[in-house]
Amino acid sequence: MAGQTSFGRFIKPIVDQLSALPEDRQRESLETLHIIRDFLDDRDLRGLDFERDDVLFMMSNRVGNIVRRPILNSWYAQRVDNAIPAKDRGEQRFKDVMIRYLNAGGWSKFVDVPGVKDWARETGVQVHIDILAVSSMVNDEMRRNPVYGVGFFKKAIEIWNADQRKYATPHIADYEAENQLARAAGEKSRFETDPLHMFNAGLKLESKLANIVYELSGKHGEDFPVLLRELTFMLVEDDPFHTGWADMLRYCKQIRRYTPPAALENPDPEFRKYESNGYYASAERALDVIHASEKPPGLILTDIELGRDQMNGIGFIERLWKEETDAGRKPMILAIYSSNPRPYQEDMERLRREGKIIGHYHKEGFDIRTLLQAVNEELKRREKP
Repeated sequence: MAGQTSFGRFIKPIVDQLSALPEDRQRESLETLHIIRDFLDDRDLRGLDFERDDVLFMMSNRVGNIVRRPILNSWYAQRVDNAIPAKDRGEQRFKDVMIRYLNAGGWSKFVDVPGVKDWARETGVQVHIDILAVSSMVNDEMRRNPVYGVGFFKKAIEIWNADQRKYATPHIADYEAENQLARAAGEKSRFETDPLHMFNAGLKLESKLANIVYELSGKHGEDFPVLLRELTFMLVEDDPFHTGWADMLRYCKQIRRYTPPAALENPDPEFRKYESNGYYASAERALDVIHASEKPPGLILTDIELGRDQMNGIGFIERLWKEETDAGRKPMILAIYSSNPRPYQEDMERLRREGKIIGHYHKEGFDIRTLLQAVNEELKRREKP
């Protein structure tokens, strides 16, 4: 980006600095975290605006992909902070936790970078990497102030929906047309993400709100379909902020979490806690745990977008299906995605026709009851002679 747009001129200094690094260092690291944090420190991002070239740059450029999460999440968090007032100390406490929660999403790809956590602990600098702890704090504050909390969530979701309509939806056609041309030519897409996924800072709020409201209702699974038999559950999701809906499975008495064997426990305390829920941050890690365990999971739900430099959900499904069927087993797999589903529709329908998945869903508006119903239907089919 040469700075032709107002946003381009704004980020040109950091783009130039990151672009000057050798290509193998243009990635999430302690070095690039320092560069991005120094650039964003105390900057007011509320007035940023994004033109078509800005969106395409952040979707397709290596440096643009590194900076987009911290910038867009900080931009969203600052605007939410500005738009939603707090009238007393309790409301302010809730708001402070929520702004921290929203900012944390910007650093999700830095969480497991070597050295980042040690540096944060030694210096006391808040880089919002304690994702699970912050999520738990949101739950606690919601119990203390549910009326203000629900209103806060709803207003923040309204802001996100408006961002999607203004900055994401108009560019979906460009994204899909170019992807179709690349697919027809047998080439890899140049895009690191898609418009809806790029502007999805508020998506995690929908699932988080649904989870909290359900918890406050006191139903605790009473209205869930009863599974025909007990199953172990594995979720493959690289973004811990997108697990709010899956957390509701704790109310399903027939679900047990698929955790690593003792010899393969994660040495990182935060990811050890994540995996104790049956959640795994990469397909590679999930496969390692399955290979080291006596039995595979009874039910697997995988995200599709697991990072450009990692095995994606489709690759994970294909490999696991082959390994399990070669061993005489038939895995039960569902797929889920948080971005524009259309680029994956063809693959999803093919996998379903081939019997490799029993369903695929979009995270937006996803209801855990839908998953449980699909599982029961599949269990019934498998019990038929």
